[in-house]
Amino acid sequence: MGEVTIDRLTRELSAGVGAIIDGRHPAPGAGMRQAAVLVLLDQPSDPAVLLTERASHLRKHAGQISFPGGSVEPGETASGAALREAWEECGIDDAGVRLLGELPASSLPVSSFAVTPVVGTWSTDRQLEAVPSPDEVDAIHMVKVADLVDPNNRGRWSRSGRPVLERKGLVSGGGSGGEIGGAAFRVGDVVIWGFTAMLLDGLLDVAGWSHPWDTGRRIAVPRRFGGWD
Repeated sequence: MGEVTIDRLTRELSAGVGAIIDGRHPAPGAGMRQAAVLVLLDQPSDPAVLLTERASHLRKHAGQISFPGGSVEPGETASGAALREAWEECGIDDAGVRLLGELPASSLPVSSFAVTPVVGTWSTDRQLEAVPSPDEVDAIHMVKVADLVDPNNRGRWSRSGRPVLERKGLVSGGGSGGEIGGAAFRVGDVVIWGFTAMLLDGLLDVAGWSHPWDTGRRIAVPRRFGGWD
């Protein structure tokens, strides 16, 4: 695999890239609540992306790997909301973030949000330091893009148990009451699935980082990251 840099990603965002979802997830519907997430890369060459492990005590999406983010408050822009949430969840100083652009909003049907991904890179000589807020975040993971694009770390997520998303038409049945969904990643002991993995999958395509991977491989979602096993 060649060197991973953000050059093409920067060009695409500057040119106003079109939708990256390409049917991976439903487009936002009218009246959906607005939210934003920060997709933060730590450096231009061989970058890692900052991901949070949501606190296990949260009522919704507990334990899932996510980008820092949340609701867009009245009077805020998507970029402003993403930076604010990154400060609140991870202690990221927005003065050190260079925004590259925004990706088109896509829907998160289980929460009725239209989510705008805001892409940025750490722009100072200081090392990126993030401190999880215990109210919202159990851990912070800096995951190398080179590991995300490795075909050995890719597959489609699966979990057994309550087929909630299948009933909503968002995944296919996996048998025995299970679910098989879209793109997923397993890097070390970290499993990334659901909306976050869908956005990463699209981002890798936009940036020209993707490599062919086995869509027949299943990555089981453990309880720690939102599974039911």
